[in-house]
Amino acid sequence: MSDRDAFGNTINNPGEAMTAALPRPAAPAPRVQGSWDLWDKAAGLFMVLLFVVPLGIGGWFAYTSLHDARSHAIDVPALMHTVTPATPRATTAAPPRPAGLGLLRPAEVRRALAQHHGGVSVLRIDPLGADFVSAPGTGTIAKSTVDAHAPQRLITAAAHRLHVSRKTIDYVVLLKILGRPTWSAYFKSGAVFQADAHGRITRRIQ
Repeated sequence: MSDRDAFGNTINNPGEAMTAALPRPAAPAPRVQGSWDLWDKAAGLFMVLLFVVPLGIGGWFAYTSLHDARSHAIDVPALMHTVTPATPRATTAAPPRPAGLGLLRPAEVRRALAQHHGGVSVLRIDPLGADFVSAPGTGTIAKSTVDAHAPQRLITAAAHRLHVSRKTIDYVVLLKILGRPTWSAYFKSGAVFQADAHGRITRRIQ
């Protein structure tokens, strides 16, 4: 039995008429196996550069900075025993005050700096005296930039953390570490603290 359309024409196979009326989608081009996909490679390389490389560079800088800082801090006592003072030792005429700081007090630090000529390479101060040391490989610090309050500020804060008296301080050292003036406080108990140019503690070494 044949069907007729709205105009009375005979339709032998309705399915063929409907199929012919609809356009067939174009088949996608076949992808060749193993072909070089430039966009995929570029995207992968971009992800590597975006995440892996910055992490590697950051880790390297963190390691070298920590390694250099630790090396300077640990080698300070050995340095003080091997080098020769650049100027005669400045000593206090009177016995240390009850606070036990002696030449570590701001007024005494300023007096010791005034008696020294030139910049500061390495400065070691204990309650009884101060040594200006000329050490190869260390940077020079201008005397005018040295904070005379830094030793007392560092010792007070460190002693508070240790719950000990400030009298237990052995000595403090000023020198350049990684291009910055840095104070280190050494206590008789073996504790060591590191601080910035103004005596504010940055970390405990041991």
